[in-house]
Formats: sequence, structure tokens, C-alpha cells
Amino acid sequence: MLQCVLVTVEVYKCELMALTCGECLTLGTSYECVWCDDQCIHKASCQSADKLTRDDVCPNPQILSVSAVSPDAACIIIISSSTTTIIIIKQKLKAQIYFKKTSQIRHDDNAT
Repeated sequence: MLQCVLVTVEVYKCELMALTCGECLTLGTSYECVWCDDQCIHKASCQSADKLTRDDVCPNPQILSVSAVSPDAACIIIISSSTTTIIIIKQKLKAQIYFKKTSQIRHDDNAT
């Protein structure tokens, strides 16, 4: 009797999934894409010593948007770039700053 095994295969090409360094470095870790010679490629295809991985910061970041909201006594400023979102919450004399890179949020409560 012949048995069939179901196998799922995902076919992808880093170059087609991301056009910028920020997009490339925030792709899922399973893709193993890196920023190499000004393009997003699979890490095995990069021969350059200057490749950037998820833990690196892209050169020449682009600010995509800046917005401010003032509910009640607070002022909230949101700065978004291709790889990071910074949220600044200013209440009276104290500011709280949140940094978000991909899906992680770091909180800095010592900001003034």
C-alpha cells in the first residue's frame, strides 16, 4: 500500500520581499535574509564582510512620519522610521520614551 506524506514548502526570494534595509532586517527570522551590497538577499548568498543582520542598524535611516497628540495634560509624540518607532510621552516635567524595533518594546523611564 502506498502512503503519502504531506510536506509544506515555502518558496521565497529575499530580494522580492524587501526593497529597503529596514524592511529586510525586519523580515521573519526563518527567512535568514541580510542586507548585503545594498540589497536584501539570503545570508548564504552574501559574500561581503559588511552584511547587516537583524541585530544591526541600517545606515541612513528614513523618518517616515512624525505625529503629536495632546490628550489631557500629556503630549505624545510618535516618530516612525523604516525600522523603529519611538513614542515619547511627556507629562508635566517627566517624559517616558518607548523604543520599538520590530516586535520588541524597550521602556526608558529615566528620560527628562
